[in-house]
Amino acid sequence: MESEKIYKFMTPVEVWKNFDPVAEPLEEERIRTKVEGDLTYETIYFTAKSVGEKKVRVLVRTCRSTKAKGKKPTLLVAMPCLKKEPDLSLFKSVLDEGYVLATFDYEGKVDGKLRYTLYPQELSYCNVETAGEAFYHAEPSAHHTTWYNWTVIARRTITLISTLEYVDSDKIVMIGEGEGCALTWQVAAMDTRLKGACTIFGYNLEYRDGDPEERDCWVSGVDMRSYASYVNIPFLHIGATNKVDDSFDTLLKVAENVKNKEDFYTDFAFGYEYGLSNRQMKAFYTFLDKVFEGEKFAETPVLDVVANEGELCAKVLVENAKHAEVWYAYGSEAEKRLWKKVDCTKKNGVYTAKIDLSVPDEILRIFGRVSYGKYSVCSSSKVVVPATIGIKCLEKRRTKVLYDSALDNNELLPVSISNVMPDDAVTVEEGAVGLKGATSLLEGLAYVKNPETIVDFKTAESLQIEYYCMDERNLVVKLYMIGGKTYTTEVALSGAEGWQRVLLATSVFKDESYKKMLSWDGVWKIEILGLKGALINKMLVI
Repeated sequence: MESEKIYKFMTPVEVWKNFDPVAEPLEEERIRTKVEGDLTYETIYFTAKSVGEKKVRVLVRTCRSTKAKGKKPTLLVAMPCLKKEPDLSLFKSVLDEGYVLATFDYEGKVDGKLRYTLYPQELSYCNVETAGEAFYHAEPSAHHTTWYNWTVIARRTITLISTLEYVDSDKIVMIGEGEGCALTWQVAAMDTRLKGACTIFGYNLEYRDGDPEERDCWVSGVDMRSYASYVNIPFLHIGATNKVDDSFDTLLKVAENVKNKEDFYTDFAFGYEYGLSNRQMKAFYTFLDKVFEGEKFAETPVLDVVANEGELCAKVLVENAKHAEVWYAYGSEAEKRLWKKVDCTKKNGVYTAKIDLSVPDEILRIFGRVSYGKYSVCSSSKVVVPATIGIKCLEKRRTKVLYDSALDNNELLPVSISNVMPDDAVTVEEGAVGLKGATSLLEGLAYVKNPETIVDFKTAESLQIEYYCMDERNLVVKLYMIGGKTYTTEVALSGAEGWQRVLLATSVFKDESYKKMLSWDGVWKIEILGLKGALINKMLVI
């Protein structure tokens, strides 16, 4: 029974289902109020949670204009772990607009800091200076992580500031930077009292190769990607594509899980390395104003990329924008993120741009960015491969090897009749079968033994899978197209003590409107679900 607790997978809903942010008494203590010029500073301690007879006493600081009267909108800041007194100068412009600025300490005891949040011994691992591996390991559950307890503090801080006589509790927006991003995603997803949220760059709390199973379980309960699908308030992320850390890639992974894309916005400084640009700060302040006033911040542009006779054309779909441009990085330059920009021209309400690449160059990332005057917004990221890959098709030869099992070294599954298996058969897992973890067909094809057999997708008429499984099962095949469209089909596989083949004609694949797929032109990834635990020998497009 104990092991079941250790390995229990927890969703965000399960993590927070028994937490009530307003249930426990705050036991508020205002320890200092100071007026400097036109600003009033206040320092407050309150109880975030009880641990037996002991309590977590949280330090909160607020700042507001002395001239501001009545209840005001509030910006709640989750600072990164810098192990020093917080510098809020980046956000002090909000004070000129009559907003309240609030921050909370979650780092705990740090040498050199005059005041900080007080953790009892039972939660000593929440002190950032002594956290050590507690950042990356916890058992038996997500409740025993620094991240969960820090987010408890953030949610309880909202409870506290909502009671302050100068805070409008219906107008609170949260912004996080660094480690504060992980907290902001959790609060934005689980706490309906927030009206908007913003993150700057971002801390990557992720699954890591070689980690024990219990870590995978608790990470799922605090990882930003787990919470993205629950966010239903306006959310803005601003960052830079060339950061030496992995914040750019982290955000792209998180953004894939956001369901409410209409109110999710990104603004990247392409090729920019350090800090925020002035343009991005203007975007943030405009976003803040719009959220507090209950207005729409922007329309997120939709990017479509199509291939036409060997040329790539990007289309940016958006209304009421002043200007549009396309940013992309490709080939060997993609790893260095050396971005190229192409200005779009507007015709019949659509912004278009030709991308000067020769097939089969590969674009790793491509964005559309539109300007609304005072601020810009980026489209979702796309990973694109031109539709024509490899050599032209020979008249009587139309075979494309997508997967050759001899190229993989996975262990064989135990089966009852061993002589029906080729020596090089592999175990198939869920996901993008045939790409061996690659992000595109072009990358995946680099593993094929005989590249001269590669031909043009356009001539293919069906997908053939050679498989082995002892039990009946349903197979789901999903095709990802350049431009974002997907086609899906389902087929029943019969179990047998031998190798079988299934042939899926192009016409059996349907989109969301149940329209048939007409051609393999534009397919860049094939995802197969339902083959887990089976064996596969080859997958061909013929």
